[in-house]
Amino acid sequence: LAEIAELLHTASLLHDDVIDRADTRRGSLSVNGRFGNRAAVFAGNFVLARASVLLARLRHPEVTIALGNVIDHLVRGEILQMEARRALKGR
Repeated sequence: LAEIAELLHTASLLHDDVIDRADTRRGSLSVNGRFGNRAAVFAGNFVLARASVLLARLRHPEVTIALGNVIDHLVRGEILQMEARRALKGR
């Protein structure tokens, strides 16, 4: 379960760096900074897919629902962040 959570976190960081246009992460080039946004998004999607496969293999509905809710909250948070950024630019 910890591995799945870590994969979800990694996928969210890959996507977040693209959304934030961050070329670095913790002082090093980010994936999108090194390979471009397209590669970073594909990498994030791949990591998310791997986490989903591992989650399905657990065959534990409560855990699946809980982590599904985590993913839902991550995505909603990113959407809110993008909308807030867009609203600030419109001022």
